[in-house]
Amino acid sequence: TVRGKVKALLSDDTEFTGEEKLAIRERWMKNTLPRFLGFIEKKLTTNEGSKWIVGNDISIADLALYCELEWISGGILDGIPTSVLDTYPACLTLMENVKTNE
Repeated sequence: TVRGKVKALLSDDTEFTGEEKLAIRERWMKNTLPRFLGFIEKKLTTNEGSKWIVGNDISIADLALYCELEWISGGILDGIPTSVLDTYPACLTLMENVKTNE
């Protein structure tokens, strides 16, 4: 998962200074995150009219992705704005679909 790959870089440990963490997050947002979100965005828009990442019904994949997207855009990570998903409308739609699913 995204969280697993960057956990060491985003945690509150003392291995990196605050400035180093912000620099790492900036590079991550510039280089890695767009590739990840671009892949997800493409998958969501090419799933044959479904509003879910896999198949026609909500699945564990949608829930896991929702958690990752909420974490990334939740405002808890210094240096990563809450607007980070604004240019990924399908990701935002998926989040809304999960929130409103009954």
